Amino acid sequence: MAIGKEELGHRLKIVREQAGFTQEEAAQELGISRGALAQLEGGMRPPNSLQLAKLAELYGREVGEFLRADFEESRRDALAALFRADAGLAENHVMAKAVRECAVLCREHTNLEALLGVDKDRVYPAAYPLPPVRTRWDAIRQGERLAELERGRLKLGESPIRDMMEILEPQGLRLVEISLPENISGIFLNDPQLELSIIINAADHPRRQTFSYAHEYCHVLADRDRTSLVSKAENREELSEVRANAFAATFLMPENGTRAFVQAMGKGEPSRSILQAYDEAQAVVGQKRMEAHSQDLQVYDVVHVAHHFGVSYESALYRLLNLKLLSEEEHQRLAGQREQANTLRHYLGPEPQRGPREPREFRHRFLFLALEAFRREAISRGKLKELCALAQVAPGEVGKLIATIEGEAEPGRRERAVSIPGG
Repeated sequence: MAIGKEELGHRLKIVREQAGFTQEEAAQELGISRGALAQLEGGMRPPNSLQLAKLAELYGREVGEFLRADFEESRRDALAALFRADAGLAENHVMAKAVRECAVLCREHTNLEALLGVDKDRVYPAAYPLPPVRTRWDAIRQGERLAELERGRLKLGESPIRDMMEILEPQGLRLVEISLPENISGIFLNDPQLELSIIINAADHPRRQTFSYAHEYCHVLADRDRTSLVSKAENREELSEVRANAFAATFLMPENGTRAFVQAMGKGEPSRSILQAYDEAQAVVGQKRMEAHSQDLQVYDVVHVAHHFGVSYESALYRLLNLKLLSEEEHQRLAGQREQANTLRHYLGPEPQRGPREPREFRHRFLFLALEAFRREAISRGKLKELCALAQVAPGEVGKLIATIEGEAEPGRRERAVSIPGG
């Protein structure tokens, strides 16, 4: 059933407001005046096909959604929920645009997988139905236990995780890195069109990014009922954030692995140990006393632990404190030695976790899905150009890619103007 221009305009207004755009902002992105957009939304005149496609892309929707008889005004929308929950991010137009572009990239990736039929084999991360947490103690213990369970499920043992992306990407997660405000370390999005997506602050140090990936992964496992979550300094005391921080620390530094590594350095033993041999009649006691202060961890020990597990000096300190390998007094002493820690870190060389590689695997996979869809004549040349731009292919290289694919195609290939949903 066709809808009138008044109803279409009403829908455009609703979706714009849900996406967090003012009329002025949306009109600027569309390249028209605010008055012209007001006319579209007021039903005074209908948008042309190019304007409708541009608005759909801007709002993170499909063109078909505007025209369906069963239009959903209050659709579960992770991006809209994100901007409602974080007004500061929505008001930062540069950052908000970058997040929207990430959402478009994830949505188009989902569309490509559905179009090519590869979504049927996707394996999603487990979801853990956890009881609600009421205290910080509950949140910390739940995060630690969840990390232990997940390391067991993934068969990670007690060794360091050399690359978080190698753990997360095979599980069908969308992983994107963009520059975010300094106070935001990561974002979790959960939307039927975007799938499960993690956005990490590209401006952070690799050690911080590793922790952020683990932190957001906890949201994937434990907060699947939420459409979006922003991890930032201001909400670190929220119980879901406390749980995610405890999860990340335990996931990256498993207890047994951490204790074994510390003991291999000749540290971590109690000052006095007692063992008893019992022969069904009497016990024989054996004692071991360590030299005074020989087991005290020093700044170079903590730097070594942090380097081994690929975490920051501060994260290692808190993990060692929670494992009772440091006392409160020792923790405070070592926390004041960050300058010495930074000096010592240079002697250990590059971190083993991330190395020099650029984290572009998600965009690479997206690009080759787009090329495969074009080869199968499932999307048009114009749509391929649009998707190449999302994959950050330089404009001058797109023509070469198309020529390469067409050169590999069978003789007599005819381009068909068929696009993926929304294309």
